[in-house]
Parts: sequence; structure tokens; C-alpha cells
Amino acid sequence: MSATTMLNLFNLPGLSWVSGGNGGEKVELTSAEVESLRSEIADAEERESHLKAQLEHLDVLLRSARLSGYLYIRNRWMALPGEPPIDDSDVDDWLPRFVVLHGSCIFFYLQSTGNDS
Repeated sequence: MSATTMLNLFNLPGLSWVSGGNGGEKVELTSAEVESLRSEIADAEERESHLKAQLEHLDVLLRSARLSGYLYIRNRWMALPGEPPIDDSDVDDWLPRFVVLHGSCIFFYLQSTGNDS
């Protein structure tokens, strides 16, 4: 990544672009602008570190979590090819299934005491 591309990421108004001796472009920054860029980089690194720590904490919580309860799944009726459309407005097609979330796994059971998954 070129220096020009990197500096364009910071969107600092008033950067003075000048042509370099070898045909390239360069930016001339004051010491205050350089210090401002350093401060922005340090703040971004600190935010990144904080967010990584939060993500690791959440990952640990989710890996050890065990959530369970009934989930109602709708079983939609569909007409076979060539059949007229089915009016399922009077059909109660919500099916209860017991769901257990454990770590990165999801287990579905017919009942909370069932062993079928």
C-alpha cells in the first residue's frame, strides 16, 4: 500500500500535496498534523484492543452457554404440481420442538424429555 493511499484513509482536510523529484506525489505535513495522525492511530489501536477483548469474552460466554426451551416451527403445506392452491388459513401447523443450544451445537427434540435429535 502506498503512502498516498494510506494518508487518504485518514481524510484530513488541507493536506498539501506536492510533486516529488522522481515524478511521484508526496504530502508535506506539519509537526501538529503528524502528531494528530499518531494520536488517531493510537486511539484506533486502543479501540481495536478493547473490541478484541470484548469479543474474546463473548466467545467464552457463548462456548459455555447452555440455553434451552421450546421453539415453535411452522410446517407450511404446499400444493403438489398441478393441484389447486391449498387454503391453509385454518390449519394449525406450528409444531413445538425442544431446542438446546450448547456451545456451537443446536439439538432439536420432540419433547423436553425426548432423546430424538
